[in-house]
Amino acid sequence: MPIVTSTSPRLSAFLSGGGVLSADGTNVGCHGNVDGVEPNEKAIIAHVRVFLLVWGKFYDDHPDALDYGYKLCRDLVTGPFLNGLAQYGVGRGSIVGSGRIVDNKPPATLNEDEARDWLKAQIKTLPIQPTVDETSLLYVLLLPPATKPTISTGKDDFCGYHQSAKIHDNSQNKDLFWALIRTDKADQSSGKALINSVSDCVSHEIAEALTSRDGRGYHKGNCEIGDLCEQTGGFEYRGWHVEQYWSQWDHTCINGDLPVSLKRFLQASNHPIGAGLRTLSRSSINVEYIASQFR
Repeated sequence: MPIVTSTSPRLSAFLSGGGVLSADGTNVGCHGNVDGVEPNEKAIIAHVRVFLLVWGKFYDDHPDALDYGYKLCRDLVTGPFLNGLAQYGVGRGSIVGSGRIVDNKPPATLNEDEARDWLKAQIKTLPIQPTVDETSLLYVLLLPPATKPTISTGKDDFCGYHQSAKIHDNSQNKDLFWALIRTDKADQSSGKALINSVSDCVSHEIAEALTSRDGRGYHKGNCEIGDLCEQTGGFEYRGWHVEQYWSQWDHTCINGDLPVSLKRFLQASNHPIGAGLRTLSRSSINVEYIASQFR
């Protein structure tokens, strides 16, 4: 039997209808904290491959939810939303598939261990599965609206989390990565409405999973790059409302789709200010080149 180990889930705060965070909610100790993050072991997902998985009858009744969810994930990982993650070594990604799990009687609640075991069982039926020493495949799981996610500590005021586990005996580290998205509080009037109402959480979880795939990446204490910016209100990106994330270069929260600053890059690379591209012996640079310098 495969060995199954997991990290504690990294929770994201739940935004109310007005996009306002509860003052004493999840990650309150991270909000407004300017200590930033530390690289730890730089365990990132450099070029993510996203597989979107939706679960339950709602997605049968509203098949457009899968279409819009796919578009959201594709827009996030293939587009400039990831620009700001170049400083952490993250380049562009891809979306490699999607699937719908039919289930007319999903559980009323689901804790982190049950979610892990459920996902492990479903993976056997999917066309794309983690390989030994997998480091790039990320499952994005949209829960049934009938299911309330919980965690073993009893905390329940979160919109989702990302987590990791080890399923291959001979993998050197954890090789299964997923982001779980809560939908019981989402707008269920249509598939599109549901995806629109969870887009901020999806963006948050993807950004954090890419920069700390298994807890050994960029964070400081319990604070990851999304947690530090949950209170900043987010921004509009390709028609989606998404969250800002922390920039260690700027020492503040940023809109991730902004162009990467050549000045910040050169400073982080210990090149003289004002030296320009000539110092790099390159006629041009792109986001992937910048990201490759920080892995």
